Amino acid sequence: MGARRARRGPPAVCRPHPAAPAQRAPARREGAPRAVRYPLLLLLLALLGGCAAIPPAGPEHEGWVERQRELGAMDAWTLNGRVAVKLNGEGWNANLRWQQQGDDYRIRVFDPFGRTLALIEGDAEAAVLRTSEGERREAADPETLMDEEFGWHLPLTGMRYWLRGIPTRTGELEFLRLDGQGRPVLLQQAGWSMTYGDFASAHPLALPTRIGMEHRFITVRLAVADWSRGVP
Repeated sequence: MGARRARRGPPAVCRPHPAAPAQRAPARREGAPRAVRYPLLLLLLALLGGCAAIPPAGPEHEGWVERQRELGAMDAWTLNGRVAVKLNGEGWNANLRWQQQGDDYRIRVFDPFGRTLALIEGDAEAAVLRTSEGERREAADPETLMDEEFGWHLPLTGMRYWLRGIPTRTGELEFLRLDGQGRPVLLQQAGWSMTYGDFASAHPLALPTRIGMEHRFITVRLAVADWSRGVP
């Protein structure tokens, strides 16, 4: 299968405090000039003291709490879209249909003609992969299947949550940046960085439609065509 890339979101912006008025420097001095050293020091202090990993309490934080509660309770859903994966300059892209009901999942990857390239089904106890060549593989979890079949680790268990724009229920939330409605712009967890470029609507609880994921040498881009609650 071949792939495209995911992209990280806009960088966090932390502005330094204004520098003090410039003073006359001695004729000779060792080290970096004052004009260089002081702004860099101020910038460092601003970065250390002015950028919070988790937004403080406020309207957007309240929206974020509600989002986790409401979308976390959405345990049956279907996603249709396209996925592109890139690893070390090589990759693949395909159509994707993800159906989730509680711990049960069915992930179908298929080409533009509707032919199934891979089908992953499972629950909390086991995962089964079926390929277009008729091969059948089984493992304790989908990550192991992906690693054995394709040679790279894609956190499908975590994606169950990240696709909805919420963190997993286990594991520390490493970094979070929200928009004014409490929707995630950048979410980092388990070593993965997720960026959210668009949502299905302007509603605070709208589901993402453009998602980028990045971890070390692998990038993933998802373009969601539609979301639906429940599994047909």
